[in-house]
Amino acid sequence: MFVPPGYLNFQLLFRGPNNRPALTAVGFVAEAVSTDDVAQANDAFGLSEFWENMDDSWVLTGSRAIIGTSDPSAPIVYEVSSTLAGGNSGTSAPPNCALLLRKVTNRGGRKGRGRMYVPGIPADYLTDGGSLGGATTTLQTQLRAALDDMQEALEAPDAVLLHADEADGDPNVITEFVLDGTIATQRRRLRK
Repeated sequence: MFVPPGYLNFQLLFRGPNNRPALTAVGFVAEAVSTDDVAQANDAFGLSEFWENMDDSWVLTGSRAIIGTSDPSAPIVYEVSSTLAGGNSGTSAPPNCALLLRKVTNRGGRKGRGRMYVPGIPADYLTDGGSLGGATTTLQTQLRAALDDMQEALEAPDAVLLHADEADGDPNVITEFVLDGTIATQRRRLRK
């Protein structure tokens, strides 16, 4: 993924049931970022009220910050490790289930939208149809607080979408994160 100079791709690294890896990411405007900032942002998420409510079979194993430079083939990378398990010891949802967080910008069309999948949703938060029901508002508030704390730890003025093409100009500022009321599941293409 191309990360333009002055921006960073912040990745949260997870391990779930059966040692299954997962990764979710969000972009930020990068001022001056250090390994300590990455560690603080990792802890801001892993020690948050949100992560405390997630399934304890999922562990935040660390975070990685990829910072764009004038040479796209030589980004600056900082990585930290952790072992911060979710705090909910209830029944696990299937490992292919995740919370879907929509990234909203002021740009129209597909290039102005993004998604972020967050693993670790406990089964006791879900209805039979995969809806979060009454937990949606609480989880939205907690997840937004965790992301705000990450952003503060990185001293980043804005969260941004980084999936746009280099020719599109500067990444778009994320104006809102919206938690979908239904869980997302792993999608597969069936080919014959």
